[in-house]
Amino acid sequence: MKKDMAINIFKVSVGIFLAFAIVEVTLRFLGFPSINTNTFDKNNLVIFKPNQKFLSKDRCYNSILRINDVGFHSRTYSVEKPQGTFRVVIIGDSFVEAVQVPLEKTFPAILEKKLNQNAKNVKYEVISIAKSGNGTLMNLMYAREYAMKLDPDLLINAFTANDLEDDFTADKTLHAVSIGDIYNPDSFYLSPPTSGSRYALFLKHFLLERSLLFEKWWRNAVVIKSQFNKKMDLTVRGDEFQIDTFIEAQMEPQSKLAKSMWVKEKKALNTFNQFAESHQVRFILVHLAEVYLVDKEELISRYHLSPEQALALNSDMVRQKLTDISLEGNFPFFSTESFLLDNYKNTKSLPVFSCDNHYNELGHELTTEAIYGFLTDSSVKILK
Repeated sequence: MKKDMAINIFKVSVGIFLAFAIVEVTLRFLGFPSINTNTFDKNNLVIFKPNQKFLSKDRCYNSILRINDVGFHSRTYSVEKPQGTFRVVIIGDSFVEAVQVPLEKTFPAILEKKLNQNAKNVKYEVISIAKSGNGTLMNLMYAREYAMKLDPDLLINAFTANDLEDDFTADKTLHAVSIGDIYNPDSFYLSPPTSGSRYALFLKHFLLERSLLFEKWWRNAVVIKSQFNKKMDLTVRGDEFQIDTFIEAQMEPQSKLAKSMWVKEKKALNTFNQFAESHQVRFILVHLAEVYLVDKEELISRYHLSPEQALALNSDMVRQKLTDISLEGNFPFFSTESFLLDNYKNTKSLPVFSCDNHYNELGHELTTEAIYGFLTDSSVKILK
């Protein structure tokens, strides 16, 4: 009986494999293009496929992106730092990645140009290393694997409020696919598969890289899951993580949730600063203001809040918490929030695209002006 069961399982497995293979061959024969622009490096970190050009579009933007030889939306720089060069590396998530605008319109590119306009006896390079969905802990991994090889003089961690979510869950999500202490960058690695969960991750990466059928199925599954979560309007209760917890934490800053999130964020930011110091690199924390700070109507529609909840959102709490962490950790901190707020109050021009809430060209220009003013402030003494 066991033999018959084994034979039946084998037959079913072969049937599934053949069906998968037939559909895969058919998709390729009919010329369906791959829409997967990402790949994975040797440490399982997500990057763009290097040296590619592709169209990034949504209903409110349409942009041709150029990816450098490393796999980021940034121009190509030599690994060896040229003599007389001051190198700034900005690490962050989708707000730094900036797939909504061409490379030359991103705030790192504009900042580099602006710094060099008034430079004397020094050349500035501003390099962005960013991937959508990253938080402080993942930024730290990208800093270790990519930024430090470029011998930076200044390392900027670009913080957005949803990093609270990313880092709040990092203990669980990263431990499942890692070895070492996630708060110790010298021992922490997103490791090759050595357990069930790591084998599953490896298999997912392998299929996304090589199978059109799996790629299309996976993307549809992610969209369906996201839509389901939004309809359910899920929140955090106890140890269960769902969505948009950083919004809840700002509305109730004294809640158990908010306190737990900020404990982890503080630990992550201090680890980042200590890592930079160990490499004799100056570390700066920059808070990139998000659209809900300037437009309450957008806050209501995007996060499904009532007008009362939107008014209760304590955006000042994020800035104050980051200020306290930076003072205790003894590293510089700057927020672009007031700069974007003042411009919106005066002009009523939103600094983001309406369809996805990331910076438009105005948002990148304003962010450039804000960061440039901070970096060149004589009292701060950051640049040469």
